Amino acid sequence: MELQLYGRTLNAWGSESPFKNKTTLKTLIIGNHITEISNYSFYGCCKLEEIISHPAIPPKIYANTFGGCGKSIPNCTVYVPEGSLHLYKAAEGWKDFDNIIEGLPAGISDVSNNPMQIYPNPAQNEIFIKSDLQIEKIEIYSITGALLISEKFKGKISVSTLTQGIYLLKVYTDKGVMIRKFLKE
Repeated sequence: MELQLYGRTLNAWGSESPFKNKTTLKTLIIGNHITEISNYSFYGCCKLEEIISHPAIPPKIYANTFGGCGKSIPNCTVYVPEGSLHLYKAAEGWKDFDNIIEGLPAGISDVSNNPMQIYPNPAQNEIFIKSDLQIEKIEIYSITGALLISEKFKGKISVSTLTQGIYLLKVYTDKGVMIRKFLKE
């Protein structure tokens, strides 16, 4: 499983992250604009094989952002942009990874450069997604990380059964996974 992150911060979940203890997560791609990833977001994801981090300045991470796997995640390679190796090797949390390599793997693009619009937001009964990427499946999570809806994408998503509140929309595309927040009125 591959997960791509974008936005500015990933700090909504804390210890209730929907990715906590996901042993199927093998690749994590961190988009250019991520500046912080909260504690426990990827706790117990001990099967991560690679983290591809696009930001030149390391996003702030915490002691247990990638915790639960000993000192570091065994056999995980962290790829960072050219000229950023020394910053990652000195940054709290990142310096605990044993294998940090300067240079992003060939063929890896930043999915955050591909615009995706979710509308209306706030939503009442349906939400629509407009994207240049091919959308294969969507999942909607509560803010505490409980999976509420999972379905193949058919142009629109019914949210009429959801109560008022903030939700996370996980969009599976042909280029990776994107996560966005939306508000249900």
